[in-house]
Amino acid sequence: MNEYKQAVRDYLKAIAAVRSVGTPELSHYTALDNLFDAVGAQLKPRVRAVVHHQETGRKQPDLGLFSQNAGESPDRGVVEVKGITADLDELIDSEQAKDYWTEHQLVLATNLRQFALIGQDSAGQQAVLERYSLADSAEAFSELLAHPQAAANRHDVSFGEYLARIMEHRATIAEPRELARLLASYARDALARVGDAEAETSLKPIREALEQALGMQFTGDDGKGFFRSTLVQTLFYGVFAAWVLWVRSQNDQDDQNDQRDQDDERFRWRDTVEYLQVPVLGVLFHQLTDPGTLKRLNLVDVLNWTEAALARVDSETFLARFEQGEA
Repeated sequence: MNEYKQAVRDYLKAIAAVRSVGTPELSHYTALDNLFDAVGAQLKPRVRAVVHHQETGRKQPDLGLFSQNAGESPDRGVVEVKGITADLDELIDSEQAKDYWTEHQLVLATNLRQFALIGQDSAGQQAVLERYSLADSAEAFSELLAHPQAAANRHDVSFGEYLARIMEHRATIAEPRELARLLASYARDALARVGDAEAETSLKPIREALEQALGMQFTGDDGKGFFRSTLVQTLFYGVFAAWVLWVRSQNDQDDQNDQRDQDDERFRWRDTVEYLQVPVLGVLFHQLTDPGTLKRLNLVDVLNWTEAALARVDSETFLARFEQGEA
């Protein structure tokens, strides 16, 4: 995972160098291009960024993202860039971003310090998907740029994995190792979001239930960290297990009836508890996925992203390889 550290550090140093001489936002393209290429080089197939990939036409995205086997069209989406002081939500709502989405259905909007993927929801409508923030304001970003090494240490894994997920957003998942890597990435994001929330009294029932199920107590600083990681692992294991059961139930329905309700064609993480067959896990997951608990833990977005990722899985191929024990 440290392969992203140098890329993130180089990006921050390049942005800082450009700002110091007061050049316009066009000068930031090279920093972004290098960042995307460094992250994309870790993917299979490799993904590369191309600045102003269209030489003709009235409207040109700032960058296009191309997989190794792509033709002239940016099959991994396009990037729209504004300066550090720009408001990201205004950029997302701009006519320019909407025009690019209409043409490509996948746009990464950024003001260099914040990133948002504009894609499609389950109904195919335009929606803001994954977000990432290096700094919430231009002032905070300036402070971060003053210490690029410390910033890279803080953001290398999470930011690098975010960009990798963006560039693989359209890729079909067939290999168990691919899905495991993606779910692990979301789990790390979830773990970071949980923070110190387990100290809240609202999580006491979950903590006590886990202690009873495991026959142990979470005490001291080590216990605090173990509880946090166990909570996240339980959540993601539950979602994955329920998805596998859902896929199998869908296959059984297909065997009995070729006409399937369209609403059943996508797994919903909120229905996880209905599929869990282990009583203890079902009780824990029911408590953990209480709407109030998830909101306090800031995990709803991560679970929505996970649901969207599972919708990209070639379930027939995946299950065949998963059941054969392929890693």
